[in-house]
Amino acid sequence: MEACVKEAFGADTALFGSTVPDVGISGPKVAVTTMAVSNSRLCILSNYNGAGDRHGYKHYRASDAEDEILVCDAARATSAAPSYFPAKFIRGLGLVQDGGAGKHNNPIDPAEWESKAIWDGDPDLAVSIGTGFAQDPDSPQTVSGRLRLRDRFFPRLLRLFNAMLNAQSGWEDHLNRVHKDERHKYFRINIAMDREPPLDDVGKIPELENLATTFLQGYDFSSITQALFAASFFFELHRKPVARGTSVCSGSIRCRSPDTRALIERILQEYPAASFTTKDGANLGYIGGCSLCAKCGHYRKVVNFKVYHVDQSVSIHMQFNRLGRHRISGFPQSITQFARLQLLDAAFGRADHQIADYAGTSGCQCQVTKKRKRPVPLITRASKRQCLELTTEEN
Repeated sequence: MEACVKEAFGADTALFGSTVPDVGISGPKVAVTTMAVSNSRLCILSNYNGAGDRHGYKHYRASDAEDEILVCDAARATSAAPSYFPAKFIRGLGLVQDGGAGKHNNPIDPAEWESKAIWDGDPDLAVSIGTGFAQDPDSPQTVSGRLRLRDRFFPRLLRLFNAMLNAQSGWEDHLNRVHKDERHKYFRINIAMDREPPLDDVGKIPELENLATTFLQGYDFSSITQALFAASFFFELHRKPVARGTSVCSGSIRCRSPDTRALIERILQEYPAASFTTKDGANLGYIGGCSLCAKCGHYRKVVNFKVYHVDQSVSIHMQFNRLGRHRISGFPQSITQFARLQLLDAAFGRADHQIADYAGTSGCQCQVTKKRKRPVPLITRASKRQCLELTTEEN
């Protein structure tokens, strides 16, 4: 086991730190679930500091640089399934084991807890990728009043333990706690099997590979890709709204992709008529055009829309086709909340020394000439069959 994880992840690569060096932006946040052997408490190992309140579990960060957790050690810890692999010792934390050995075999709950601790808000979307689950039998089982051998104490205890480890049931339990209006942003990819193979049955790997290949060839990823495309864009309010009556709000739709041009070209290949709309269907304009700066590559689309009150909940969507649309990042939200988050009402200026009222200071800083802007040519070749490769692992 030690040799396998070191070969896969390297023997001296630290987990903590940015995964996108020298680009001036924060990289992806990666969290690994483990469980303390001493008290069965959930422990999170991560590549970020993660300041924020946590209750009922521990987010571990090394106090000294020499105690930083290696990627191979984190992989070894989260894979230490009881009775299969020995627990892993982490300095400053003690012995830890597979994080799925308790009630978090599907880590969707810890993922949302960490998201709220880092960003203090709900995620734009959640994608949960399973490792297969056994289908319940379609035929009804015979009901008997007699206590059969399989219904005695130890078999029942074993079934109860297996039910706790059922990641698919964990996902369904989580979804039951999500408001029905928000369930559209939760996605689950999992393969149904007649029977789950034992964890140490390596002879089943070729069969599982074929099953996964067949599943992925027939799976429709369009809803997930649309949600990911839309979540790459966000709204920036230009100025503090007036808190009375109906008003027109002015702002910009921005893009947080490190390669905005490539992203927009990809969207237009798949959805040539993609545009932005409000919740009630008002068109805010085509996604392409002059919004992409030819010099620096920053994206800024100025939009105006009407609200009846500054505390009214509003949403901006990316409309892909007649049936497909998804909210861009940060919505639903009220204009008052946008002003508060952007510190537009800061009486003595912002902490970053920018002025509170928007004057084009954020984003593209290129000089605008008196000549008419020329749209950036976007390559919109005919789309090939879309394929989205997603990789994750449940404990």
